[in-house]
Parts: sequence; C-alpha cells; structure tokens
Amino acid sequence: MNPRAIDSIEDIDNLDVIHRPQIDINKAITLRVKGLSYADIGEYFGVSRQAIHQRLQGLLPENVDIEPYKTHRADILAAKQAELLKSLTPEDIKESSPYQKVGMFGILYDKERLERGESTQNVAIAAVYQDIDMIRAELEKRGWTAPGNGV
Repeated sequence: MNPRAIDSIEDIDNLDVIHRPQIDINKAITLRVKGLSYADIGEYFGVSRQAIHQRLQGLLPENVDIEPYKTHRADILAAKQAELLKSLTPEDIKESSPYQKVGMFGILYDKERLERGESTQNVAIAAVYQDIDMIRAELEKRGWTAPGNGV
C-alpha cells in the first residue's frame, strides 16, 4: 500500500499491521537476560532501541544483574525467609485462620524436610512394581522377552 494513498482509518490500520516488525518477546527477554543492550536487541529484530524498551517495559526488573542472583539465589531466598519469619508477630499468628495456620505448618514442615535431605512425599513402592509388572505382561503378550534375568 502506498502511504500517500491513505483514504480511511482502515487504511492506516492495515498499513500499521503490514509494516510493524515482529518482535519475539520470549527471544527478546532471553537476549536481555543474557546481557544484551536494548540497542543490540533492536538491531537483532531490525527495530529501534526504544521499540524494544517499550515492548519489554514491565516484563523485566530494571538494573538487575541476573547472573549473581541466579548464583546466590538460595542464600538470597534464605535471607528473605528469615526476614519474613522475624517480622511475623504472635498477633499475626493469632489473626490467621485455622486453614492458614495448618497450611503454613505443612509448607514449613516440607521445606524443613527438604533442607535436611529427607523425603517430602511418600511413594508406594508396591504401586510402582505393580505398574512395572503390568507393562511387562503387556509387552510379553506382544512377543517381547526380557533380556538377561527378566528385569
């Protein structure tokens, strides 16, 4: 469409759709997290730095160096957890519903077990063996034979 031949709002809308470069938001976020500048990402997509900044606005925290966060995430989260628990007052606990109290107990219990290297869920091993036996029987019906000792 010739931009000088715009006669209606529909022509403007069509022109905008036809000429608007496609920016893969997931790819743009990935590039930004990897440390590329808005200008570099804009060059990658063939758009301006401002266009990339506008499309990513609100999707990423600004001025956050993600690599140190990822490297030290467990320690950062542990510090925030301690801060949160320290801020919890007896009044806060009293005002919580029984549902909230039981839920928080369960979450804290699971996290404690996880930190200690203990199981956080129990799996019935008998059910696993039953599934294996059922799969083996189905395969044997189809002519399959177990190698070696039948495992």
